[in-house]
Amino acid sequence: MRQADHTADINNILPLVKRTLRQQNEKGLAKYGTALKDNDLTVLELLYHSLEEQIDNLQYTIIAIQQEERKQQVQQSVDEYLTDLLATGDDAEHAIAFKILQRMKGLVE
Repeated sequence: MRQADHTADINNILPLVKRTLRQQNEKGLAKYGTALKDNDLTVLELLYHSLEEQIDNLQYTIIAIQQEERKQQVQQSVDEYLTDLLATGDDAEHAIAFKILQRMKGLVE
């Protein structure tokens, strides 16, 4: 009996890959009326299509990185503010800072 290869999907992404591939194939079939393997595009046309997709992917990646960097900058500013507040504030300000920290912790977990 053949043993299952448990390392084949160590990142547990195969279901998402399969689902996305199926959706992309359905979208392409609806848009172009044919499967990619049955297209009449030249190799050069296929390469240009691939290049356009890669440029789109590059833009998505850059935007996602920028959004994450902004999010981290805001988080750092909030952390610094709360640290200062806890170090210098009165009891009421300490209580507010503590509540904010609790809520932020709840959002992360």
